[in-house]
Amino acid sequence: MYQPRGQGLFIMLFLVYNSKKYKNTSLIMLFDKLKFGKNKKEDLASRYEDPSGSFGSGELKAATWYVKNKLLLQKIGIGALAVFCIITVGYSLFGWGKYLIFDYFSDRDMLTKQTLELNDYQSLHALYGAQQLQLGNAEVFTSSNGQYDFVTTVQNPNNRWAARVKFKYIYNGGETESEEAIILPLQERPFVVFAHEESSYPTRARLVIENIEWRSIDAHMVPNVSDYINQRFIFITDNFEFTRAGGSLDLPASSIKFDLTNDTAYSYWEAEFYVELLNSGNRTGVLYLAVPEFRAGETRTIDLRSFSEGIDVDAILLNPIINVFDSSEYIQPGK
Repeated sequence: MYQPRGQGLFIMLFLVYNSKKYKNTSLIMLFDKLKFGKNKKEDLASRYEDPSGSFGSGELKAATWYVKNKLLLQKIGIGALAVFCIITVGYSLFGWGKYLIFDYFSDRDMLTKQTLELNDYQSLHALYGAQQLQLGNAEVFTSSNGQYDFVTTVQNPNNRWAARVKFKYIYNGGETESEEAIILPLQERPFVVFAHEESSYPTRARLVIENIEWRSIDAHMVPNVSDYINQRFIFITDNFEFTRAGGSLDLPASSIKFDLTNDTAYSYWEAEFYVELLNSGNRTGVLYLAVPEFRAGETRTIDLRSFSEGIDVDAILLNPIINVFDSSEYIQPGK
């Protein structure tokens, strides 16, 4: 509060005149306290002391500042949020507008082209799925009195698909028991049911596929499937001899002898084969052959017997039926 000038001068004269009376009091301190009649406002927040010690004067000042500026801070936050919404929503509206005006028609044209390019499902299936097995004509051979062998040549046209097949034969008045066979990629092999009993010769026989389980060969594990199989199917036959049943030796069954060499680099616990009996290129029968512990480079003399009456054989065709993708088929080195 401001004091008139006359009154301020009077106070100064009064202090000078009474300076001897206030010997223990500093004139300067009194003068500073009066300030020519002005009252000094004290900062109460700086003098605040919390008895508990948990809330000091600094926190009090900060809280006081926040309360005074609360509305300003609120306006700043709302403004920043509004700017963010304007930018993001504006960008989104711009993107949708661009798509509706320009990109929508491009996408529609692209979809139309794709449907035209992918309309041949059979071509896609041939590329990415397994093609069906190709079945030959069924043949029936007399193996002995009242027993018949059913044979059909089956080809797998897929170069990366192997199959486990459950099959049987049906014929006029009956059917055979079911059998299972594994056919490798690009393999051609007989599907055989041996020694099926029937009172008379089965007519109009036909192979029936009951179930197929396809297995794809991993390209990372086996890059070239054909080479992989061929390297493990190098078996050589030599010194073939056929002796008909009866004759001077009075044999009870016809004899088929030959030497079989494992010319691969792999040894097998049991190498299995179907041996086709041929006469002038025509199949006259099929025999099963299993060679135990057939080691790499080894040659075995094979002697098979056929009880078919009146059979003539001038050549044989060896069909390996080993699952070369099964590691348990191989004898490991050192064993």
